[in-house]
Amino acid sequence: MIFRLLVAAVVLLTAGVRAECPVHIGTDETPYRFAELEKNISKWENCASWNNPGCLQYAKQEGAELGPKGYAVFTKLELGKKALHKWWEGHRCFRLETALRLYNPHNPNYASVVLQGTTLDLDSALDLSCVFVQ
Repeated sequence: MIFRLLVAAVVLLTAGVRAECPVHIGTDETPYRFAELEKNISKWENCASWNNPGCLQYAKQEGAELGPKGYAVFTKLELGKKALHKWWEGHRCFRLETALRLYNPHNPNYASVVLQGTTLDLDSALDLSCVFVQ
């Protein structure tokens, strides 16, 4: 009952606002959802020799240097994973379809390919505690 009132209050306070705002509830499944997404991104991308599991573009990430075609080349795999996690942390409340379109704007089918065989849904966020306000 309290949860429904909280959600109703958030919706009423933000009526007409197009935004995505986190409302934290229940168990946080985000780490499991992130691990599933990271596994599939790493499967489809081919930047392992650069310690870059997500094939991130170079953006002055910690421990990275500019590599071929603008990709980041990390000195350690852990730093590449940390940078990938940081990118997704900043986009955790985006719908996965939107976030994956931002992640790889050159391939219109990227989202459906990456999420194939996962339990993740294009219309959900990586962080399930995010509420989409229409």
